[in-house]
Amino acid sequence: GEPITGYEIHMARTTGTGTPAPFSIQDRSDIAVTAETSFDGALDPEGRVLGTYIHGLFHNGGLRRAILNELARKKGVVLPLQSQDLVIDQEFDKLAAWVRASLNMDLIYQMTGLEREYVTTGSGG
Repeated sequence: GEPITGYEIHMARTTGTGTPAPFSIQDRSDIAVTAETSFDGALDPEGRVLGTYIHGLFHNGGLRRAILNELARKKGVVLPLQSQDLVIDQEFDKLAAWVRASLNMDLIYQMTGLEREYVTTGSGG
């Protein structure tokens, strides 16, 4: 029930039956919100799989925390209290560092035909 912000990038509508839409759109910048266009997303009956056209959901600290708390509850785990939201860019930097450390980035650059930019430190250049 908490308001969130995000953005949409798509050119069509996905339809289906029997799957609840977890999001109710209140405002869109490009088209009027009607009864037919106000709901977005799909959620499986167990609440474990969610799909949506809304991008940027995890920038909403309250929603992010609610999802993590629900996952923890289903696993029988209690998350530590968090006094403040983490700076999202720092968290993305941590994730990017973990991905780089977990993958053979030289191979990925080679496969994609991209050049790797190296940053050197110290006086050795």
